[in-house]
Amino acid sequence: MKLFFRTLLPILFIIKSSILFGQFTDITPDSLPGIYDGDISLGDYDKDGDLDILATGLFAQDQFITHVLKNNGGVFEKAAIQPDTIPGVAEGKAEWGDVNGDGLLDIFIAGRFGPWNDEEGKTLVYYNKGDDIFELATNTGLPELAQTDATLVDFNNDNIFDVLLTGRIFESKDESYYQAALYANDGEGKFTEVHIFNKLSNYYNTNLLTSNVDFNNDGMVDFLINQPKPGESLRIYLN
Repeated sequence: MKLFFRTLLPILFIIKSSILFGQFTDITPDSLPGIYDGDISLGDYDKDGDLDILATGLFAQDQFITHVLKNNGGVFEKAAIQPDTIPGVAEGKAEWGDVNGDGLLDIFIAGRFGPWNDEEGKTLVYYNKGDDIFELATNTGLPELAQTDATLVDFNNDNIFDVLLTGRIFESKDESYYQAALYANDGEGKFTEVHIFNKLSNYYNTNLLTSNVDFNNDGMVDFLINQPKPGESLRIYLN
């Protein structure tokens, strides 16, 4: 589920239940940054049996961040990953997912990465090579989007993560449109557009949000996509 923050808040409260149900203790460490206009994803990227955090968003003084927070037995520390130059993004999506099928969780990030007067977006995949080393995937075939939502999902049941990607595409500084499209993964991190669900021209300051589930129980994942134009409704697309 997408977590989208509009005010400065801690990205996560880690809580544990006490012996009495309904009572919780806040054990959030100081190492967790406060972000807004961000997203988080949980996954065991280092295969040590516990969930780590991938976090993106805006930090103090509008600093764009992308952080990997390693879970060491419930103590989270910023991982010293390589390269240490992964761009920070906001108003976008962060996902752990095995994009190239090697059994390791890769980094998928998309969204705005520059100042507010610069509408440029990015869609990036970093392959997990193990030992905190990540490698930027090139020529993925994915568009560069701002104000992004995305879902890594196997829509064609080939056991490979594809991506449902929505966001704002800029044709020029003054011309843009919002698009929701599905991209098939060839298993090596190369994506091909297979279906455009909707396209809204110059519809400012909105997001095409998505979700996926098998609505009709036929074993194929279907999609729920909002249509943020006034008077329009959510759309259900059966696969």
